[in-house]
Amino acid sequence: MWPVGQVAAALGIPAVTIRSWERRYQMEPAHRSRGLHRRYTQTDIARLRRMQLLIQQGAPPGDAARLSAADGPPEAIDETSGSIELAALLREADALRITALDLLLDGSLMRLGVSRTWTELVAPALRTLEDRFERLQDCTDVELVLARSFEDALGRYLSGRRPRHDGQHPILLVSCPQDRHTLPLAVLRAVLLEQSHPVLTLGPDAGAPAIVAAASRTSPRVVVLWSMRRQAGQAALRSQLTGQGFTVEAAGPGWPRAARTLIGLEQAAERLTRSDPEIGPKLCNDASTPESVLQ
Repeated sequence: MWPVGQVAAALGIPAVTIRSWERRYQMEPAHRSRGLHRRYTQTDIARLRRMQLLIQQGAPPGDAARLSAADGPPEAIDETSGSIELAALLREADALRITALDLLLDGSLMRLGVSRTWTELVAPALRTLEDRFERLQDCTDVELVLARSFEDALGRYLSGRRPRHDGQHPILLVSCPQDRHTLPLAVLRAVLLEQSHPVLTLGPDAGAPAIVAAASRTSPRVVVLWSMRRQAGQAALRSQLTGQGFTVEAAGPGWPRAARTLIGLEQAAERLTRSDPEIGPKLCNDASTPESVLQ
């Protein structure tokens, strides 16, 4: 545990400001010494750091304090900033407070980037909501709002970002026709754009002829076919693309296990962006592929 002076120095804010937050916004530390001196745990410091970040982003101090606090007393919370943010995200999503969700997601993307925000915050939140739905059947709207808010946050985070112009063929990300569960593909797109790789995306309204035509026009270095649930014609689409000389990667649980080639977000980004003679706009025979799914 740390005294207020050390905490203030670590955060780069005056000790008097921390004491003011305690009085005004109930940001008191969990413990005090026998002499009643403040002693801050890692959880307390994480809450203060989160409040500081939200204020820097323009949130009123009262709102920042509320968003920084997780449900329950600090000692009941795992002493990591991630658990605090996850609890706050779930609370604001459950209340459908869009502005608060935007603040949390924007802040996490700026601090952690796309991949960590997805794997450490948004994906765990969505899994929590899915588990809750299995028990209570009451939170479909919350899941939809959180997913939409994250896609919007990705758009803000990537606004103005441009891919590098080095003659590299683009990566074409495609939802199989009629497959509308596109959030994982949007996250993969954001990771690739964050690394300045050229990316093109076709949504679920593009039929097979449009997908093949887009590949023919752009000569992508690789085509990613995302499928959440098996759809009629997706195997034929893959065969058509490979038959015309395009490298195709299958992602999502809608593909048979033996056909999936992308395993998780980090592996997918690494596989799609590596310099490899097997990756490129040419005929690719991938009859043998590892079991995987892009989460």
